[in-house]
Amino acid sequence: MEQFKLQAFMYIDSAENIDRALLDFRQVLSQTFFAELSPTIKRTKRPGQLSVEFVFFAQDADAAEKAADSIIRNLFNEVADITPRREVSRGSDMLAYA
Repeated sequence: MEQFKLQAFMYIDSAENIDRALLDFRQVLSQTFFAELSPTIKRTKRPGQLSVEFVFFAQDADAAEKAADSIIRNLFNEVADITPRREVSRGSDMLAYA
């Protein structure tokens, strides 16, 4: 098993909503599925952008890519359930060996 790091960028429709979105993301990331992935979330220098990082283990790079897709998909589904009034969009993702 190898350790991987996934960094995903999220965009909030309005920079004014960033504080509330940050709280919503933290709520989602505290759930068991995500908490096991050592998540961190922070603002970036770009207005309305958040960076979320996860650390996880996978057998190889292909398995890590599949896991990364699942993590991002689950994250968006969970956030969408609690932020229907705000538009959250996916930015770029970066997967690397940790």
